[in-house]
Amino acid sequence: MRRIRDWSIRTRLLLAFAGVLIPFLAIASLSMVRFRTLTESFSRVQEEAKLELKRTSDVISALDQLMADVKNYVVSNSPEGRKGVERRLTQFLAAMSVLATAPFREPEETRLLKEMQRQASRIEALSREMLSIPGPGTDRAILL
Repeated sequence: MRRIRDWSIRTRLLLAFAGVLIPFLAIASLSMVRFRTLTESFSRVQEEAKLELKRTSDVISALDQLMADVKNYVVSNSPEGRKGVERRLTQFLAAMSVLATAPFREPEETRLLKEMQRQASRIEALSREMLSIPGPGTDRAILL
């Protein structure tokens, strides 16, 4: 076998270049795989948080809209207002049921969800009670 000193300069340079390049490419590819795994994990956590926030904001939005429609109905006592309250109540209850299907990890979150469900049932009962108030000619000053 020939010694390395007897090899041509081109062969020695190619061998040195390959000796440096191959480990570098191996390390770079392993780093890219690890980085991709981390970014996917981060994206998953971010999507879960975004979904939880969307569910919560949907409930808040539905409740705000329900409250506005109830106020309008109390003032106007119109059939359109009644339909608006019923529609908003349905949207609110649907948003609450979607929120209830969310996987909560912390006991505090679960406790808050149960309290929200309890309050939602009170809101539903009060809304239905508002809708049962007779038409014009009633004393609405008590409600305002």
